[in-house]
Amino acid sequence: MHTRNSAQQLYATANDIVVGVSVPTNRPRVRTFSHKVRTGCITCRIRRKKCDEEKPTCRRCRDSRVKCDGYAQSPSKNKKPRSQKYTPADTSANPSASAAVERLAGQCQLRSTLPAIRLDFDLDGSESDRLFFHHFRAITIVDFVRLATPKDFWFRRVLPMCHDEPAIRHTVVALGAAHHFYLQRHSNSCSTGTNAAMSPFERVATQHYNKAIRELVSLNDIATPKPWDAQLTILTCCLLFVCLENILGRFDEAVRHMQAGARLFEASNLSAAPHDSRELMQEIATLLARFAVDASLFANDYVIPDLTPYAMPLIEIDEGTQPFSSLTEARDAIWDLDIRAPYIDCLRASGDGPVGEDSSTHNKLTKLAAPFERWKTKFNLLVSSLAETRDLPNSIQREILVLMLRRCTWDILLFQGNEDKNKELWKLCHELIHLAERLYSIEASWLGRPMFTLDSDSIPALFFVAISCGDSALMQRIIVLLRHSRRREGSWDSWKAADKVEIENQMRAVLSN
Repeated sequence: MHTRNSAQQLYATANDIVVGVSVPTNRPRVRTFSHKVRTGCITCRIRRKKCDEEKPTCRRCRDSRVKCDGYAQSPSKNKKPRSQKYTPADTSANPSASAAVERLAGQCQLRSTLPAIRLDFDLDGSESDRLFFHHFRAITIVDFVRLATPKDFWFRRVLPMCHDEPAIRHTVVALGAAHHFYLQRHSNSCSTGTNAAMSPFERVATQHYNKAIRELVSLNDIATPKPWDAQLTILTCCLLFVCLENILGRFDEAVRHMQAGARLFEASNLSAAPHDSRELMQEIATLLARFAVDASLFANDYVIPDLTPYAMPLIEIDEGTQPFSSLTEARDAIWDLDIRAPYIDCLRASGDGPVGEDSSTHNKLTKLAAPFERWKTKFNLLVSSLAETRDLPNSIQREILVLMLRRCTWDILLFQGNEDKNKELWKLCHELIHLAERLYSIEASWLGRPMFTLDSDSIPALFFVAISCGDSALMQRIIVLLRHSRRREGSWDSWKAADKVEIENQMRAVLSN
């Protein structure tokens, strides 16, 4: 081998001398220079993979069973040069990722216009940090809150804190990455399992999750002149951790964060806190209390302390016949009824009898019948007034359907009757399923993506009706509905709920034979 290489080298040198060219015989090879290609798809850029740039979606993403986010538009050649002013986020900028960030920022600029609050719509950090931050602000929050108002906790509280508190910033980036991962994984309607290997988005979420925890540990270790600010940061992260664990499907960890938050509130003296801090802590306690209700519906293995003493005061529904002033007011009022209601055992029960069967829990529920009837009167009047409005926005239609589902669920829970009234009960059950079908249809045509919401609006109600009704045809209808909907509501996943209903249906079929 050595002799052959030497001969080839001498042959090349001899020919060069013949044509009058002097070439060094021992010159090292030099790699041809070329600029890095930065025109790959957004997904490959984030995953740091070489993209084959096939249009409209690249082959690497298809072969890897990863959702391809497409290609960013190339900047115009006549575009004015950028200003020399830069932030640390600009040091690692690249055209495709930057365009994706700007596109997402533009989408949420309109949604997040708030009076009396100036928000910085950029974030220091890497391109992926900025991308997932904007994903959280433009997409994740839209799923978190159905009717975003200027008083909303997420826009007015969490987003401004991202720029001042590293722990909250890391948690928000983790939420954006986790939600992106959730949408990508569930976009394939046939995908029911999870891969053993951690996806790049899941890895980013985990890394920022760990960074947030390290920031909280260091915050807890040092003496701060503003202890209430530190307490707020810890409680806000605790709430965000619950959301993150639910997105990732780790229900046990979400409950542990709820329990940790409850212990922090028990150890705090809210009366001594400054007014702004106390108000924010009450908002956090209110959200955690609502999460605790949904968690209690999901499983009874955990005990979460009562958070209502630390939450915002519960709404007392007056006896007037005026409608609610808004859907937001109606939603808050029914949420407070949920927190008051001792219906957890009623919803948990596998239910050998009819849905409206009397029990000690049901007897306690009847004490809330009068407040619910007042709520229903005010809500029905509000819906009647809204029905006169033409071309209601999809967000309003969606919220009306969600509240109608809540109304129907309460009607079923409070139903009192004998066998002669079973037809009325079945009518309520079918109405609930019909409302869920309409809700899912609107969301599919409007948003066109798998759903994740913080509130358990429909899945627990469908599960409760399916398990307690004892009717095989009705159970099968609910199974099909849950299977066709890729959604997660807090701790409740539509496919997992369908699996449980299917197992229950099969067991009843075996026992009946």
